[in-house]
Amino acid sequence: MAKLNPTKITWEAPTSNTDGSPIVGDLAYRLYVDGSGFADFPGALNPDGKYEADITVMGLPDGASTLTLAAFYVDKPELISDPSNGIDIVLGVARPNPPTGLDAV
Repeated sequence: MAKLNPTKITWEAPTSNTDGSPIVGDLAYRLYVDGSGFADFPGALNPDGKYEADITVMGLPDGASTLTLAAFYVDKPELISDPSNGIDIVLGVARPNPPTGLDAV
């Protein structure tokens, strides 16, 4: 079920690379909206060990979207991870879906 008007996203940072070696260096994150790169930003570490980002300031489009997140090294942005799992969100005021089956007779 899609989350309606969330204000932030949270995640756990990777602790290793694809070859099993530890992360050495600062990571940043790329937010994808419906599979397209949307914004790059640093993560803010919370006391509970999860990272978070305020999505209200990112200018996400109203409507239904699927968000995914990838990690990359700040000093080597070409070394980017595969996208994370997706989360479904709906931004804006909930309104009815459009009618279907429109026809002229």
